[in-house]
Amino acid sequence: MLRIALSTAILFSSAASAQRSPRASALPPPLEREIPTFESLHVAATESLSRNPAPAESQPDATWLGAATTRINGGILGGAATTPRRIRLSSQAAGDSCSGSDLPKDWKLEDGLACVSRQPAMLLEKDLLDGVVQAPKHKDFQTIAGAGGRGSILYLDYASAGTADATEFLQGLLWGEDLQPSTAHPEILVRAGKVLVIVSFPADSPVGDWVCTRLRQRFGLRIPRFEELSAQLGPAMEACLTQDVEAGLKFLRAHASEFEGSSFAAHLEGELCAKKKDWTGSGRAYRRAFELDRTTDPLPADPIALECVSGLGDALFFQQRFQDAALTLRDAARLAADLSLEEKQASLLYNCACSFSRGGKSDEALAALEESLVLDPARKAAARRDADLAALRERPEFKKLVQ
Repeated sequence: MLRIALSTAILFSSAASAQRSPRASALPPPLEREIPTFESLHVAATESLSRNPAPAESQPDATWLGAATTRINGGILGGAATTPRRIRLSSQAAGDSCSGSDLPKDWKLEDGLACVSRQPAMLLEKDLLDGVVQAPKHKDFQTIAGAGGRGSILYLDYASAGTADATEFLQGLLWGEDLQPSTAHPEILVRAGKVLVIVSFPADSPVGDWVCTRLRQRFGLRIPRFEELSAQLGPAMEACLTQDVEAGLKFLRAHASEFEGSSFAAHLEGELCAKKKDWTGSGRAYRRAFELDRTTDPLPADPIALECVSGLGDALFFQQRFQDAALTLRDAARLAADLSLEEKQASLLYNCACSFSRGGKSDEALAALEESLVLDPARKAAARRDADLAALRERPEFKKLVQ
């Protein structure tokens, strides 16, 4: 088994990725969350979406394991997977017609676009980027003015196949070579299924802070907030980076009541426990992180959610719960694919194959291995030697795959 995960540097930059060592995964059976649709994904309720309403067939796919969805096919949390239940993300129905009535007092919705940078406005200008990036099927915006500033939220509805490519392009368009927000370009880009949301408010604007908090709490969007988390969890984050496992765990346990509701604190505990090969502790922490993420406290980035999934898989593998590990790794691979993390996807599929093989599921192992090797043929040499795949070596299909 080849263990790979995103670098701990992800704590400071949600775009970072790097290699680590072997893991496996078997997820909780989370409740299915309703993905915010283009119609309902608005910070404040509006009378209508007359600018560019989306037809019913544009509803996001409810099987995506990402920003606002938590259905894990076959995940395990203390028993067999349960039948998914739908839950409403907001106390407000998508059809509310109260035009800003849910804004704080003296705040208001305005008609004109009010982005901090010129770049977001380009996305709403017809044909300006045609031929450069796939055009969204529908687009809309809201401008909010209140005490402490004004700005806009853009909503771009893409076909599922185009969202990842659009995300990569928009990072460069919005932020330039740095690929992260700055004072001059403070825009935040976050994904909700097939919809990309751009939040454009001045840095440190209380209106912008309110918008981000509302998007997190109402729709479960994973919005980066690393400065806030660094202030709260700095010693644990530093411990992850410096491999000072005991210091990090000591800090988290000393503040356990304070961080009880923090998904990111639970994620850090999972990382630290994994570093000391405490697989029971890491599995428990990753489960808690994922549970908080899907209910009350969204994680700060999709790649970190992926780490929780794959980390749980590792813990299950090393506890020799191979079937659970294989199912979780397969789900993690789907999320990696949706995030366009092809190397990570190939690794997770490879580890899924190892888990199926160790659990006596040779046919499933061969299927996962084939998917992995299509993505990364360089893994063939490792597969020929890997003891976790020993049960497959006499199968003709295996010999053909690794030749």
